[in-house]
Amino acid sequence: MQINKRVTLDTNENRFLKYIIKGILFKLKELRKRYLLLGRGVDNSFILQLEAFIKEMNKYLTSTFLKDVGEYEFRENSSMVFKMALGYKDVYKYYLMLQKGLTLKGELFKLNIKDLSVLYEYWCFIKINGILRKNYTLVSNDTVKVNNKGIFVTLKKGVESKVVYEDPKNGERFELFYNSKMKSETVGQKPDNVLSIKKVGGKATYNYIFDAKYKLDRAVKDTIYESCNKNPGPEEEDINTMHKYRDAIVYENKKEGRLENNIFGAFVIFPYNNEEEYSKHPLYKSIETVNIGGIPFLPTATKLMEEFLKELIGESHLSSFERALEQRGREYYIKESYFNDRSVLVGTLSSKEQLESIKKYKFYHTPLKNVDLNKHIVKTVAIAQSKNLFKEEAGILYYGEVVGYEILKRKDIVEIPEVSDKAEELYIKFLLEDLKELDRKIEVEGYNVREIMYTTEFLLRNSSRVEELGIRTKDEFREWWELKKEVVWGSK
Repeated sequence: MQINKRVTLDTNENRFLKYIIKGILFKLKELRKRYLLLGRGVDNSFILQLEAFIKEMNKYLTSTFLKDVGEYEFRENSSMVFKMALGYKDVYKYYLMLQKGLTLKGELFKLNIKDLSVLYEYWCFIKINGILRKNYTLVSNDTVKVNNKGIFVTLKKGVESKVVYEDPKNGERFELFYNSKMKSETVGQKPDNVLSIKKVGGKATYNYIFDAKYKLDRAVKDTIYESCNKNPGPEEEDINTMHKYRDAIVYENKKEGRLENNIFGAFVIFPYNNEEEYSKHPLYKSIETVNIGGIPFLPTATKLMEEFLKELIGESHLSSFERALEQRGREYYIKESYFNDRSVLVGTLSSKEQLESIKKYKFYHTPLKNVDLNKHIVKTVAIAQSKNLFKEEAGILYYGEVVGYEILKRKDIVEIPEVSDKAEELYIKFLLEDLKELDRKIEVEGYNVREIMYTTEFLLRNSSRVEELGIRTKDEFREWWELKKEVVWGSK
C-alpha cells in the first residue's frame, strides 16, 4: 500500500479562522446598511472607516491562503491548536472578546420610551465624547468596563462617570464628567456634563457645565418668550438653572482662606436642529457676554457645539479666566499689591513760599541724603503742608507726577535762591507735571510729617489721615478701616 503525503492548509483550524473573518465581514456590511437606512446626516469619516475595514476583511478572504480553505464544520470539541499555538491563540482570544462585545449590558440599555429625557442626557454625553475623540487623545474612560460576562456600559443617571483626554499639541489634559458631584456651601449640585480643563500656564481648573434638557420653548406667537427671543430656544427656567449652578458651586481656596466661584460658564444643551437661525438668538449671544446660554444639540445639529468646544479647549488660560464675570465694585476692593509699590514720596516744606514755587516752577527739591533712590523709584511727589506753617490749611492736598530728576548742588537751583550755608550740598530736584489736587485732603490731625516718607498710589488716594499712609499690608488696612468705622461712624 502506497501512502502519499502532501502539505495542506485546508485544516479545520484554518476553516474556523475563515469562518471568523466572514462573520466579521457580515457584521460590518450589516452595520453599514443599517446606518445608511437611518435617513439622517451621514458621518463620512465613519463610512470611510467602515469601508476600510470591509476592504481589509475581503483581502484576507481573497488574497491569502484562506481562498483555498473550505467551509468550517462545527465540532463539539474545540481544537487545542487554537488555544495553544502562536498566532491562533491570539485570534481565538480576540474572537472571544468580540463575541462578548456583541452583548452590551448596563443601565443604559434598560430604558423604555418614557425615558426620553434620560436617553437624551446619555446621548449628549456620548456625542460630546465622540466630538472630542476626533481631535484629542483618549487617556482613560471609566464608562465602559469588560469582564468575563461581557462589556458593561457603566453610564447611569446619578452615578459619576469620567473620560480623560489630552491635547496632542500642548499636552493639556481635560476631563468630561457625567453627573459630577460638585461642592456647594448650601445644597450639593450634580450637573449632567462638566468639562474640566487644566491650562498650560495657569494654576486654576476651568469648569464648564453642559446641562442636557430635553425641552424646547417654541416661541409661540404673542408670548413673552416670542417677544424677547423671536425664535425657538431653551426654556428660560433652564437658563436660570445655569445661573444657579454658577452661584452655588464653589471652590475652597485654602491658601487665601476664602471660597471662590468654580464655574466659568454654564450652558443648556437642548434639542433643536436649525443652528443657523439659533445663532442669532439672544440666549446664544449671551454666551459671549455672560458665559451663560443655550446650545442646540441633535444628531443633525452639532456644528455650534463642535466649534464651541474647540474654542474652549484651544484658548489660553488668560482668555479662559476672562470669561468669568467680576464682582461689581471689584476695582475698589483692596489687593495686597496696593501696599507694595511705595513709589509716592511725601515731601515736607520749609516755608509757605516753597509751595508757590513748586506750583510755578514745577519741581520739588530736597537734600539728596533724604532720598533712597536704590530702594524707591519715585513716580509721584505729594506735598505735606504742616500745621505750623499752614494752620487750618494743613494736610496733603497737592501732588505731581514725576517726569524726571536732577542731582545738583543747592547753589545751582537758581529758581529758588539759597540764603543758608547749604550752597555746596547735593540736592535732588524732582521735575513734575502740573500739581493736581486729591479728591479730598489728607488731614494731619495728631500727626505731622516732619521728614520725607514713602507711601503707595492706593494709600495716597484712599487715606483720610496722614498716619494711614504708613500702612504696610492689606490686613493692616482692613483692621484700621474696621476700627475707624466703629469709632467714627459708631459714635454718631
